[in-house]
Amino acid sequence: MLQKNSRLLPQQVYSILSSTAKDMTKREVVVVPGPGDSQFSAIGAGYDFDAGAGFVDAVAAIAAVPKK
Repeated sequence: MLQKNSRLLPQQVYSILSSTAKDMTKREVVVVPGPGDSQFSAIGAGYDFDAGAGFVDAVAAIAAVPKK
């Protein structure tokens, strides 16, 4: 991000990362060894204390950086 625009402030970097993150829709509540055996519960849309803003989408974040 800073290579594309070295003038970004820390708050701008945070804002871009947060706004372009992919929302997490579920969390693992019971971990069971083996594929597909764990139990999950839904997480509401948007920011939450379990997942924050979600998964970083680096491609979207770079695309959202304003030019110098």
